[in-house]
Amino acid sequence: MADPADLIAWLLTDGRTVPDVAALCDGYCRRLMAAGVPLWRATFHLPKLHPEAFGAATVWRTDAKTVDFVPVSFDLADSDQYHRSPISQVHKTRQPFRGRPGDPTQRARWPLFDDLAASGATEYWLTPIPLERKVVSCISVSTRDPGGFQDRHLALVAATLPALASVIEVHLGRTTIEDLLDVYVGREARRRILGGQIKLGAGDVVHAVVLMADMRDFSTHMETLPRARLRDLVQGYFRALVGAILDHGGDVLKFMGDGLLAFFPTGADEPPSAVAARALAAAQAVQARLTAFNRGQSGNEAPSVSAGMSLHVGDVFLGNIGAFGRQDFTVMGPTVNRVARIEGLCRPLGQPVLLSADFVALMPDTPVLDLGRHALKGVGEQTVYAPALTAAAPAPDAA
Repeated sequence: MADPADLIAWLLTDGRTVPDVAALCDGYCRRLMAAGVPLWRATFHLPKLHPEAFGAATVWRTDAKTVDFVPVSFDLADSDQYHRSPISQVHKTRQPFRGRPGDPTQRARWPLFDDLAASGATEYWLTPIPLERKVVSCISVSTRDPGGFQDRHLALVAATLPALASVIEVHLGRTTIEDLLDVYVGREARRRILGGQIKLGAGDVVHAVVLMADMRDFSTHMETLPRARLRDLVQGYFRALVGAILDHGGDVLKFMGDGLLAFFPTGADEPPSAVAARALAAAQAVQARLTAFNRGQSGNEAPSVSAGMSLHVGDVFLGNIGAFGRQDFTVMGPTVNRVARIEGLCRPLGQPVLLSADFVALMPDTPVLDLGRHALKGVGEQTVYAPALTAAAPAPDAA
């Protein structure tokens, strides 16, 4: 067997400082080849602490230019694809699996071997990676060498796995923190928190477009719908909102019951008018997605779901607020107060989307419907508008 010392030394030094797990796996595989392992393809199956996925997997090949980890959803564990894969056997036995894709009997048992054999693979080996987590993580190696792997090749891989596992743990720790902060506090807050802006009261004044959304008739739905139907309705509603906001470059800062607060920071790289255009496009995309969701639910006799939304622009304080023992990274200030008050006019004015005068001033060429001046609690009178493309007929009491 080739001496694994050089590869182990790389893992425990430079391997700890590569940008991410993908770069680690790429460097590891290329050094296996340099050590004489006739590697053609490798896969890595790793755990993931995330509300939308229990793992992540990637396929590395000698002819691939990039290595990307793809989230593995919770549904996969119940799928036929999983139960008919070698990884399900390794998860059960916690023992290595070795197979020949060209063997007709093995191809009948493992559908994966059809694709491997068609690509010229002659041998496949899958083995657990000794991570500390309860989920069994695995690495597979495949070769196109006519003779397959020699035992010394696989022994070299096995000898490096403890070092590989320890470095993967380091990278997974970083990734887990980033993933959870992205999901629970938002991308901009994650960037600032990991950048060290965590002192209580620390923050910055940021100029941004702020979006407020609130579900219509949520209290009625709570009282009348079965729990499962309510859950599906709320998930479909938030999927439409969050998806549209993220797709247009916004950041969801906070969920507030059946509503949410999002913002689109302005900056030197993009004029404020372009940021406003993205925010307005996001609000209009939300309405389109909710319409599509309701259309898809009509056959199930589910009630329709709708949202009132408002857009305003101004300075907000973005930072860490709260008290010792419980803190929140969020935005606050008059701009947030105004956008919330404007959203409260959506129902009485019969409009799905309302815009402040400051927001409209950023986009003077955008057609809007002037809905007049309205008294807002604690704010005074404000002129509000509706975007012409999504405006409804004014409510009778709009005046």
